[in-house]
Amino acid sequence: MKLFYDAIKEADALFIAKDLVQALAKYQEVLTYQDDPHSNARILKIKELQNVKPEEITSEKDLERVVKEESYKEGNAQITIRSISYGGKT
Repeated sequence: MKLFYDAIKEADALFIAKDLVQALAKYQEVLTYQDDPHSNARILKIKELQNVKPEEITSEKDLERVVKEESYKEGNAQITIRSISYGGKT
């Protein structure tokens, strides 16, 4: 059980430190010990953040940011609309 809690602690530290690749690996390791809702939620959040550059994240609150992007062509132009939500607010 100690390995389980140590792995969660390390994964959370990596997540907060913006090392999302290592945090993802560590959360996946946690799931090898037992199913954990916190780790599952963080894995989903990391996957959502894959399109966000780590240097744009300045605090744990920013980790709650969700970026949605829509692209379409209009004539010869490529139009991209990006919306960023913070805690459910756009």
